[in-house]
Amino acid sequence: MKAPDEEYGYGIVRPYSALTMDIPAGPKANPLGHLTPPAPPSHAPAKDTGVAAQTSSRNVIVIAAGGGVLLITALIAWLITRSRRTPQSGMPPRMTGGPYPPPQPPAGYHPYPNGAPQHGYTPPQAPPQPNPYAQQLPYQGQ
Repeated sequence: MKAPDEEYGYGIVRPYSALTMDIPAGPKANPLGHLTPPAPPSHAPAKDTGVAAQTSSRNVIVIAAGGGVLLITALIAWLITRSRRTPQSGMPPRMTGGPYPPPQPPAGYHPYPNGAPQHGYTPPQAPPQPNPYAQQLPYQGQ
């Protein structure tokens, strides 16, 4: 028989058979060998081993890389907010009532005599509402 089979692939999954199958017992001894428990830490200062030095240098590299990423992200955010605050070089600045008069319409322009033309429909106006934030007049007792 050739595996994988075109119809069944590598075989049919039979969970009941897999759970009830008689499997021979494994070796009595631990196949990984006997592991010795770690020695309790002594109070004497230990020499800096190569593994600790490598771990320490890796921590420094990871912290430096993280700081660099944060710095670049902050720089990009600052540049974006700064560019949104200042007017773009291709657009003229907005005029908010400077010393210049407002622009005049071109020659030959004739506006409507009474404002915008009316088309026969005036939207209904809501009655005026009192301003809840207006300052109240002091009580004038009489």
